[in-house]
Amino acid sequence: MIMERGPIFHEFTFGDAAQEVMARDGHIAFPRLLTDDAQQKLTKPRSYI
Repeated sequence: MIMERGPIFHEFTFGDAAQEVMARDGHIAFPRLLTDDAQQKLTKPRSYI
């Protein structure tokens, strides 16, 4: 069964400064990048880690 999925990221343009931050700090530097729905769906699985 294939589930339909919406986008998991808000629109965001990675400029040079953002790319440097991503390379240095990873996705944690962009806390509002994921959509609310994606955040909710990813929170439960991460709680098992």
